[in-house]
Amino acid sequence: MKATTYHTNFNDRDDNIEGSPYLFSQWNKKAKIWFGEKTFVIDAVNYNIKDERFEVKFDDDSIFVLSPESNKLKQIAIDLLVFKPFHSNELDTDDFYQVLLEDENKFALLSKYKLKITSGSMDPLTKQYLTPKQYSSEKEFYLRTVADEKMEPIKLKKSGVLKLIQSSYTSQVKTFAKKEKLKYNEISDVKKILSYYFSIKS
Repeated sequence: MKATTYHTNFNDRDDNIEGSPYLFSQWNKKAKIWFGEKTFVIDAVNYNIKDERFEVKFDDDSIFVLSPESNKLKQIAIDLLVFKPFHSNELDTDDFYQVLLEDENKFALLSKYKLKITSGSMDPLTKQYLTPKQYSSEKEFYLRTVADEKMEPIKLKKSGVLKLIQSSYTSQVKTFAKKEKLKYNEISDVKKILSYYFSIKS
């Protein structure tokens, strides 16, 4: 499996920012990786949200980078989370997305982790931080349709979800969501709504 090895210092961090740019708090995760026709199981894997890549830790200063640009890298599974690389024509980028729901012939409901840095407070005289900045992560959601490979962002609200539905099916989808008491701002319910939509659309 080809990738790139980097030397880094995991202790070289900004002391003014609390938290970590990594998805998992510990480097004790085991990943199953589908690469070409082969499957690998690798220890000490983490996802770098800041650099948007998976990393394998070899020792205190070496990491092995798994890039979404590799056309042989098919899938990475950690615990119950499944990630796949997808290309966005709109952004002309290749990125890892978490697969929340997928019909390989129709669509995929995806999420992507984004890193945020919340502001700290600084003493105006000494310019020293009184409270540090903090790393935090949030999720963005996308619907990828197989037919046109379009990556459509989803806003978790009624208008945002219904925007993804063809107008000729909107009434049926709204009736289904109301009958099943589904919420448009809950991703677990949006999964059910989109599953129903693609089932009646086919």
